[in-house]
Amino acid sequence: MANYSSKTKEIMSAAVERILAKIKESDGGKLPWQRGFKVVGVGPRSYATGELYRGGNWALLYAVQMLYGYSGYWISFERAKRDFETVDTDGNKVYGGVRKGEKGWPVIFPVNVSYQAEDKRGNKQFNADGSPTMTSYTTYRAHMMFSLSQCERPVYPEIEDAELPYAAEGDAAIDAIIKALSDLTIIEEYGRTPAYSPATDVVYMPAKAQYNSTEEYYSDLFHEVTHWTGERLGRFSRENWKNEGREDYGYEELVAETASMIALAKLGINKPEIEAGNAAYVQNWMAALENNPEWLWLAAIDAAKAVDWIFNGGQFPEYDTTESA
Repeated sequence: MANYSSKTKEIMSAAVERILAKIKESDGGKLPWQRGFKVVGVGPRSYATGELYRGGNWALLYAVQMLYGYSGYWISFERAKRDFETVDTDGNKVYGGVRKGEKGWPVIFPVNVSYQAEDKRGNKQFNADGSPTMTSYTTYRAHMMFSLSQCERPVYPEIEDAELPYAAEGDAAIDAIIKALSDLTIIEEYGRTPAYSPATDVVYMPAKAQYNSTEEYYSDLFHEVTHWTGERLGRFSRENWKNEGREDYGYEELVAETASMIALAKLGINKPEIEAGNAAYVQNWMAALENNPEWLWLAAIDAAKAVDWIFNGGQFPEYDTTESA
């Protein structure tokens, strides 16, 4: 993991365990992204600022929304109490805020920690003018957030639903995203199985006409294009691509399928239900996640990173690294 505090790791592990437990009791063990859905309204968004969460925070909060049927607005305990508490006609306070017994979900923030530099013997370092020589490192901490669905007397912000790219432009919205990846080669042939070949650095796809729906075609396409980003974003080396069944292969598959779901959600495309024949594939994932629960969080981070990179023409978008509470 990155430089997370021990407390943050504890909080993240507990959240992942709750998600896995919910997955097991929901719809025969489907992963949260593997459901028929169409995104309408907002994805995970800060109640305080109205801004969408990003990266792993977006992916995990979205999974929680899918599993629990929550609203996409997230708020801190303190703000919910302040904003939703009301007064009755007699002037008595009426409780508003997070319902008793509800558990929050972590949003991870980078925190820059500054301190005075020391030499190898532990002596404090100073600049020529006598001021302390300062250095810093970035750590990550968790802040617990609650969906408005977990609150008493929530006040929902008025916000216009943004028109989703796929609803507005259809296939052209995705074609433009894919074409912007200038060094991506896709070979589409009848009878092909969807695959990324590390040996040739090529994505192979069946003909679109072979699919029952365009949703299924684009689901596979984003999955394989995410594999194509693997070496470029440092998840694996093409020379060391492992065989199916190995642990790192399983992790990469989880990243690719999660990225596919995030991409479709952002575009507003329906994701078909998993076919019964794929049930064993999902169960393999669940077994891997039980042995490596941190994969759920880490894969969400890597998947969200890949989607940002794909949607921005093969580079990362510029944005503030802090996250809105």
